Amino acid sequence: MAAIPKRDRWFLLRISGEWTSSIGQSRYCQQMMNKLFSFYYYSFIGQPDNFSIEYADEENKRRNISLRAIATNKDSVIRFFLFPPGKHYSIKFINDTIALLTIKGFIDSEQGKHDFPGFLDSAFTAIRKKAAKHLIIDLRGNPGGQDEYGSLLYSYLTATDFKYYKELLTVTDSIPFLEYTNEDSSLNQMIKGCVDKVSSYLFKFRDSCHTNLLLQKPNLNYFPGEVYVLINGALLMQLQAGEFVRIILSLH
Repeated sequence: MAAIPKRDRWFLLRISGEWTSSIGQSRYCQQMMNKLFSFYYYSFIGQPDNFSIEYADEENKRRNISLRAIATNKDSVIRFFLFPPGKHYSIKFINDTIALLTIKGFIDSEQGKHDFPGFLDSAFTAIRKKAAKHLIIDLRGNPGGQDEYGSLLYSYLTATDFKYYKELLTVTDSIPFLEYTNEDSSLNQMIKGCVDKVSSYLFKFRDSCHTNLLLQKPNLNYFPGEVYVLINGALLMQLQAGEFVRIILSLH
């Protein structure tokens, strides 16, 4: 919006004829729309070459302007707006007894610079060497990521065998909206080959098709001390991050 003249307050009204008020209705939708507006617009409304923008000032004086779209592709849009560039996880010690583990996404970096399994191994090695007694895990703003990384993190927090998922159910054996994702038809082929029909609208994944359904071992470098998890209001709506919080509560 750099082409819009600078003023104390402008109100965005319509984009290419679509009222902005109709894009997200609930408080949660509005919160996520502020953060991921470009991602949702690209994925669910359109990818035009140009945008016709209507906006107004606090006196309701309206303006129109045409802006050229930035060329990109769906994969990069999904990754950039869900997981912006930069470090997605870090470890630091508040003092000799308290460690702070920040995880902004259960992912690897696109360039492989921040490998999640490798990071956890080095982080918990450092925690053990430091002999920290308390661990704070900061998941605020974490949009999720890979299912298996939630169970991998949990393996560092328990001394006993565990099943991360009791069962994995789905209401369909195929996803009809693949065009809005970064997946291809092979995903639906995989799902059909991994589920058993339970009822007309319920399918169950076989244990062999997802590692989170298998009995898992604690990591040899697990943390035996007190664990605290920081979350914010929207996190429990997210997939892997909210899932991790609910599971760690149920298993403890």
